[in-house]
Amino acid sequence: MCPGRDAADGIFVQMTECSPDPRTIKTHLPLSLLPQNLLDTCKVVYLARNPKDAIVSFHHSRILSFLSDTGTFDDFVQYFVDDDCNYGPYWLHLKKAWKQRNHPNLHFMFFEDLKTNNMEELNNFLNTKLTDQQLNNVSHYTSFPEMKARNNLLGDGGDIFFNLDITNKDGGFYRKGEEGHGRGGTPRNRTTK
Repeated sequence: MCPGRDAADGIFVQMTECSPDPRTIKTHLPLSLLPQNLLDTCKVVYLARNPKDAIVSFHHSRILSFLSDTGTFDDFVQYFVDDDCNYGPYWLHLKKAWKQRNHPNLHFMFFEDLKTNNMEELNNFLNTKLTDQQLNNVSHYTSFPEMKARNNLLGDGGDIFFNLDITNKDGGFYRKGEEGHGRGGTPRNRTTK
C-alpha cells in the first residue's frame, strides 16, 4: 500500500498519506488526537459502542500483534475500567464526541444503528447521492457475513498485523458481529496469550 515505506514507521499514518483524495479514513483515535480543524474540513462519522460490548472486544486486543494484550479477560475488564487500554480512556473518548454530536459535520451513531441499516441517513449526511441500487450494494458488501467471508484478506500482512496463533485457535478479526454480549452474554475467549 505504501511502496518504499517501512511499516515500523507508522503504518496507519503512511496509509493515510498515500491514499488519493477524496479518501475515507478509519481510526480508533479520539477527536482530541485528530487535527483540531477536522470537523471544519471533513465529514466525520463517529461510531460508538455500548461499553459492555466494547469490553467483549478483548479478542481484538489479543489478535492484533501490535497491541499484545497478555492478560486474561478479567484483567482486560480491569484495564478498561481503570482507563489503561489502548485507544482509551473509553469514557473520555465517547464524552468528547458526544459533546460534538450536534456539529453539522459530525454524524454520531451507535453500533446498534448499523443493524437497522440506516444507509439513507448516511447517504444524506455524506451527500454521496447514491441510488437505491448503490445503497443496497453498500449494505450488502458491508454486511457482517460479507465482511467475515473476506476475513482472510486481512491476513495478507501475516504476523505483522495479527497474532496467528490466536487467530488460528480462536478466530480472526470478524467473529460474531452482534451487540448485547455485555448484557448477559458470555465472551467466547477467557484464555491468556
